[in-house]
Amino acid sequence: MIAEKVTEALDIKVFVTPTCPHCPRAVTLAHRMAVESPNISATCVEASEFHDLSRQYRVTGVPKTVSSGGAEILGALPEEQFVTGILERQSDSGLLP
Repeated sequence: MIAEKVTEALDIKVFVTPTCPHCPRAVTLAHRMAVESPNISATCVEASEFHDLSRQYRVTGVPKTVSSGGAEILGALPEEQFVTGILERQSDSGLLP
């Protein structure tokens, strides 16, 4: 269970564009993680409206998911791979037990 694994604050940003058919899935997964754990927050960022953020996170394609723990995921992954990708980086950064 995600809520048990995340002990420090984790911020997830999902960069999207309105015409991308894969973006809603990535946003939904990030927000489901945030609902499950009080330590996780998730934000959907429209890449073409927030140029500075897109440049800061080197967004070259969408969906692009970045986390405060250092995870970067480009594209829409199946749920298990998405969650594992986010949490593995959290573990590497020492934010997970």
